Amino acid sequence: MNLEYDSIWPCHCSIRLNCGREIILEVLHQELTYRGLMLGSPTSETNDMTIKRFVTIAANLCHILDQSVVVIEPPRRSYLREPGDMDSHRRRGWVSEWLPMVACIGQFGTCEGKLESFVVIIWFQDEFAPPISDLSLEQIKSIDWDENTVVYEP
Repeated sequence: MNLEYDSIWPCHCSIRLNCGREIILEVLHQELTYRGLMLGSPTSETNDMTIKRFVTIAANLCHILDQSVVVIEPPRRSYLREPGDMDSHRRRGWVSEWLPMVACIGQFGTCEGKLESFVVIIWFQDEFAPPISDLSLEQIKSIDWDENTVVYEP
């Protein structure tokens, strides 16, 4: 699913949340989830560390605290490309767990009167965006904006 067209910014950068609020994608950073993984395959533990690493990257990119970053829990699977392709690892006692191949960090914002607010969201998908994967987009739309945003007055 593509982002909606926003006439203010003349580009496809808008998402309407389930609560009705319209937000704008202001920043999008993407990189391969396993960039730098040289040998072997990831496990549940290494994936947990990978997600934490992206939280730190997001906080640094957007100049906020780690706890202000919303992580959409990524799907985890036991195969890389197709079911069964990691079975040889399992026979050797190694339990592989894979996240989608692309980590996305988006800063979304909105303005109401003099107050501006934004939220930084991390999600994972199998291809570079746009478009944002349907599953991730639906999860982004369900975010509680008021609970997760950083508000500032310019």
